[in-house]
Amino acid sequence: MLWISLLLGSISSQATEPFRTQVGFDSLNVNFLGNWPFGYSYAVTVDTLRNLVFLGSGGGVYLLDITTPDSPSYTGKIHTRGMVNALFYDGNTQILYIADDIGGLEIWDVSNPVSPQRLSVYFTTSDVLDVWVAGNYAYVADGILRILEVSDPVSPSEVGSYDTDGYAYAVFIRDTLAYIADGYSGLRIINVSNPSSPSEVGYYDPGTWDVADEIWIAGNYAYLAYGDVRIIDVSDPTSPVLVCEYSTSGNAKHVWVVDTLMYIADGDGGLGIVNISDPSSPAVLGYCDTPESAEELYLYGNRAYVADEEGGLRIIDVSVPASPVETSYCEVPGYTRNVFVAGTYAYVANGFRGLRILDLSDSTSIDEIGHYDTPGYAYDVFVIDTLAYVVDGYAGLRIVNVSSPSSPFEIGYYDTPGYANKIFVVDTFAYIADADSGLRIVNVVNPTNPSEIGSFPSEYAIDVVVDSIYLYLGDLDSGVIIIDVSDPSSPVKIGEYKPPSYLSHVSGISLLDSCLYVAYGADSLAILDVSDPSSPAVISYYTDNNTFLINDVFAYQNYAYLLVFTWSFNEAVKVIDISDPSSPLLAGYYEGLPYGGANVFVYDYRAYVACGEAGFQTYGEYLEVVGRKRKAERFCIFGVGSVISLSFSLSHATRVVVELYDVAGRKAETLLDKYMEAGRHRMEWNLSIPSGIYFVKLSLGGVTSTKKVIMIK
Repeated sequence: MLWISLLLGSISSQATEPFRTQVGFDSLNVNFLGNWPFGYSYAVTVDTLRNLVFLGSGGGVYLLDITTPDSPSYTGKIHTRGMVNALFYDGNTQILYIADDIGGLEIWDVSNPVSPQRLSVYFTTSDVLDVWVAGNYAYVADGILRILEVSDPVSPSEVGSYDTDGYAYAVFIRDTLAYIADGYSGLRIINVSNPSSPSEVGYYDPGTWDVADEIWIAGNYAYLAYGDVRIIDVSDPTSPVLVCEYSTSGNAKHVWVVDTLMYIADGDGGLGIVNISDPSSPAVLGYCDTPESAEELYLYGNRAYVADEEGGLRIIDVSVPASPVETSYCEVPGYTRNVFVAGTYAYVANGFRGLRILDLSDSTSIDEIGHYDTPGYAYDVFVIDTLAYVVDGYAGLRIVNVSSPSSPFEIGYYDTPGYANKIFVVDTFAYIADADSGLRIVNVVNPTNPSEIGSFPSEYAIDVVVDSIYLYLGDLDSGVIIIDVSDPSSPVKIGEYKPPSYLSHVSGISLLDSCLYVAYGADSLAILDVSDPSSPAVISYYTDNNTFLINDVFAYQNYAYLLVFTWSFNEAVKVIDISDPSSPLLAGYYEGLPYGGANVFVYDYRAYVACGEAGFQTYGEYLEVVGRKRKAERFCIFGVGSVISLSFSLSHATRVVVELYDVAGRKAETLLDKYMEAGRHRMEWNLSIPSGIYFVKLSLGGVTSTKKVIMIK
């Protein structure tokens, strides 16, 4: 068999200066373009003078007007780069400080809540978990305590630090003392009277493996969230003494104390209210269950504002402590599992929050314009024309009309027997990876009444791609199964690829021309020649020293885009040059994505990464330019006997002409002359021509290339 891969056009092999990013992110030839960062809520604070709530949502912040507390309304939003762990609002300056995990400390002017403006970003050497501002200083917990001068919020600078005995998760400042929730090392008390030279004055260390990750100070006591709540007498900061261990009904995440009442954001236990008039003997007064996990609270007036993870903001009336009751709520987006991009819209499979439609016309300001709440857990989406096909977990396949992106609505559904988690649609058939129910083939010729017409068993189907009559099914443990679906009602296995045992499980597959790219949960990308689907063969493997896990792969034009977790414990996009599949090379990367990356989708040389709890981010520019210089088209040709097979990809609809010439330059035959849509195309000709050397000339999109083949009768 003759296997040929040709790149049309050319580009200099000389290295180009990599894009330079802000300190805190590492990149080569890939640039951050924009994001829609919203997701779960872990942080909340309030501007009590202007009646504004700042609600952390994934990697963003929503600004809500609570002038009428039980009728909150959205007024503005903030896009950050990381994951919002904590918020501190300075009402004197109307500045919001955001502990943004890998995105560092972000400082925002929120004097105009409709249009907040970022003033600066300060990157530390680790993920920023908490921040407290007092006077001209911001106290940052990122594993250690850092003290930043913020008198000029446009230009923060570090003036001092203290490396605590454990791992600094949270900080509370009172007078000249910093109280640190220090992970396994309990409570550390640091004198910060001289910010440039902080020193420890006392500590409480229980000597257990419990993790202290939040803290509140009131009167003579520190309230340390350990899953339970430890009440510690700190009247003598040099010698803190444990007074009580209070076990909650859930998992204490945050504490707020007023007078003799302790309010607890208690994880699965919702909001708890406890009488602490005798700190040695707390007594529960009341609680209010929340739908998800109460992570943090802010008490204002007779309302508790609770950040409730996927439950968003819950507003709870606590005027009667024995009977707190929820009076209102604001939902937030869910967990971004997958993204599909078509035209200027991104279609987001958003977990329990269904399908969300985003406007991508301005990558620097991506906005949601439509939402349809599916009944299950939206795991993946595939869009053709005006229909979005959503696989919805145990709710099967949902077909949504998106002809008006601002008003999507369901027109039909089919409940698959398993857990629908991946989908690929061709013509009138939807091919669904249905977990332990294998492959399900659903006829969608009538989208209002889809029906199953075929299936194929597998251990745990997690991905599916289709090319012509062949389907490639990624199975978590069994590798890749290749299935002939020329008759969808009777799919037949014709080949398989079982990886070596050391490659662990399949995490994603992608097909380009006659190559299948298989990502493994270990650290390798396998590139398979599937020009003969009955006998897939390994062409090469790609791995590198800094890749720990590969979560997904998407092959597009000359590149394979990998979503990886690195040995430096960061999420990253890596772009691999696959113009020669036998020798894949690293072409670029961007390291510093929010944790939880689930999927990567590539459209028009831009990578859209599903970032789990932090929405999605988009990357491109340099490779986008490179790709356009290469004309963004490629084709693969192979000949066996008298048969010529051609595979090629189009980035946009164009006229395609394929002609065959003999060795003397005479045209032997026009094989194809047709206007074709964007996407992958594969065709085959069985020719009655004399044996010999021939040349196949391919013309598309104003670009022409020729390749030699040898035909044998």
